[in-house]
Amino acid sequence: MTGLILGGETLPISSFQNRLFDWSQESISKVQARKGIYEFYDSLEMVIFVGASQNVLETLQHYYDTGFSDNPCLRDATNFRVEYVDNPEWSLKEHIHVHKSTSGGTMPECMK
Repeated sequence: MTGLILGGETLPISSFQNRLFDWSQESISKVQARKGIYEFYDSLEMVIFVGASQNVLETLQHYYDTGFSDNPCLRDATNFRVEYVDNPEWSLKEHIHVHKSTSGGTMPECMK
């Protein structure tokens, strides 16, 4: 099986790793109103934030409408990715663990 090794287990590579959207209203309109995980990327395509939501569309739309007023660090976001999952909280922990294990143990910039 092709995948990512986490804690000795091979996890399948999901669509989350394969689709990067531009940070725009047009791209947000393609997101579904479902539970999920989202990542924001800067212009160098570095992960700057990982979040979980019970409604990813609503969360991303809020960020867009408010210009990231809740987290000004995210104003550097130029792209995002989404993965729909049944348990966003668990998946968030998994994605943060993977990020830290592949980035020398550091958290994404806007999560420090």
